Order: sequence, then C-alpha cells, then structure tokens
Amino acid sequence: MKRPAKKSLIQKHQQHDSDTGSPRVQIVILTARILEVTKHLGEHRKDIHSRRGLLKMVETRRKLFRYIEKHQPKEFESVKALVEKMKEEFEKANPAKKAATKKKPARVRKEGKAVEKKALEKESSAKKKKEEDSAEEN
Repeated sequence: MKRPAKKSLIQKHQQHDSDTGSPRVQIVILTARILEVTKHLGEHRKDIHSRRGLLKMVETRRKLFRYIEKHQPKEFESVKALVEKMKEEFEKANPAKKAATKKKPARVRKEGKAVEKKALEKESSAKKKKEEDSAEEN
C-alpha cells in the first residue's frame, strides 16, 4: 500500500486529528492491505510467502475486531459494516479474473515417438473394432 493511499484512509476514518492508531483505523488499513494481497494471490497462486503474510494480517484484524467488540460494542457494528462496504467497492473496481486452467495434452511414448494420449486411445479403439469385426466374419 502506497503512503498517500494509507494517509487518505487514515484521514477518512480517524476519530480526531492525531488519531492514527485507533482500532478502527488499524482495521481499515489492514482490510485494504488484505484486499490487495488477496488480489495478488489470485494472480500468483504459488506465492507462499505472501500467503503467510496474508494469514498474519487476517489474524491481526480478527484480534482487533474482538477488542472492539469487547470494549466498544457500539463501534463494532459500524466498523463491521465499513469493512463489508470496502470489500464490495474493491470487488466492483477489481473484478475477479478466472484463471486459465487449460491442460496440455498428456503425451505417451510409443515406438520411440511421443504421441498424444487421445490419439493413442483412438488408435487402440480402432484396432479393437477391426479385431471384433474380423472375429464376427469368421
């Protein structure tokens, strides 16, 4: 998250002029970071280090939610609604892309040549049909 984006989030959700670390502000910042990392992981599924960081951020946010729920019950509902609104806005701005999961054809070695598995199956089924037809004729 870039510094200006973080600053604007703090200014938008702070309770007073010098408020930069209240649970509400921390939850908003963590939510923005979680959404960014989630988007990153959608594109880079094997990035295990980022996934671990994401899990840490989610747990930290969960702890902050528990703190607010216990100590500021009125604030809890508004923060929860705010997080849901942030998620919806993020999803509208960044629609999820479906990953291309087209598999390459399986290759099988036959008589020193690499042959696609489907072609080999067609060939073997054609041989079986010929054998069955010749057996019926005899």
